Amino acid sequence: MSFVPGPSASRGGIIVQPTYFTSSLYVDSCREDIETLVQEFSQKCHENPIHSFSLFKSIWISSGWQWMHFKVFDAYARDAFLRVTIRLFIERLRSSESVLTRVGALYGVYVFYSTQPCTSAPGLHAVSGIEVPSDMLQSLLVLPSLLDTEQLSPLGPQVTNVLSQLVSSDAFYILPSSDLELYKLPREIFVPDREEDAVTAKTLPTARKRGRPSRRDKQKRANQAAAALETWLLQGACPAPDTSELHDDHDRVPVSISASRDAYMVQKRVMLDVLGRGESGREALRVANEAVLRRLREIDEMAASQGLEVGGEGGEKTGLARIEKVVGGMEEGSSGILGMVGDFFEAR
Repeated sequence: MSFVPGPSASRGGIIVQPTYFTSSLYVDSCREDIETLVQEFSQKCHENPIHSFSLFKSIWISSGWQWMHFKVFDAYARDAFLRVTIRLFIERLRSSESVLTRVGALYGVYVFYSTQPCTSAPGLHAVSGIEVPSDMLQSLLVLPSLLDTEQLSPLGPQVTNVLSQLVSSDAFYILPSSDLELYKLPREIFVPDREEDAVTAKTLPTARKRGRPSRRDKQKRANQAAAALETWLLQGACPAPDTSELHDDHDRVPVSISASRDAYMVQKRVMLDVLGRGESGREALRVANEAVLRRLREIDEMAASQGLEVGGEGGEKTGLARIEKVVGGMEEGSSGILGMVGDFFEAR
């Protein structure tokens, strides 16, 4: 029964994260080592193919591969280490590789998988199967049939023996075809600091410093923000709106009273001129004034019922009395409540 590997380092211990073994830091280096291994085997096996497996083991030991299993001890990271290493050997089994390269890759998978420590105390985590895509497995199974030439025929019995042992022990876990690129390595690409800075300098106007901003940088940014705010405050009020484009004035926010008054008076004259051109416009202006007056009277009554001071108690000097007088005089050509707002600005 196998268990899912988990973190096993004691508190304060340092472990290698599994993402390291799927990154370019490990994958590229391991691919180079496998390339060196299979190339040396191919050259020497081409000269003496009779004892190919013994030749491979001698190259394996002389290259230091026998110590590979003691590279990682933590189970959580070791699982990724074993699976990725086996997968990198499996990559060299594709049909586009030479026959001797595929034989060397098969020997590498077999030796690396079969020599996993199982009697050490405490025991090390070991994978219980070889994950191989379906197309790679088909290429592997037809490998013995490719060794029927006069020069490669001595390899046949040894390759068949190794392959039969893996098949009989159900060591292969068949995965979908490699054409789907579900197992593409590396997953993470390491970018050196200098190269990363160069890329940042090309994509940004100015390259940012790495890490947290220093106290000097924070003070510099604060001074720049304060200076920008002071400049904005010293600019004063916004300029008066351009009366030639009245339809855009609603998007502006004039600050000074004089600018607000001028903008309002211009817009009011334009609106009253449009409403005064026809009977329907004058009727709409009268209905709007009466609606405002009616609403103010309702508010006055509600306030009086609660004992609050209201506009009708002060006579003609109160706001309600002035509005009633202005609305009542609209028949004489007055603009009603709009005229009161204009008088307010004139008084200011």
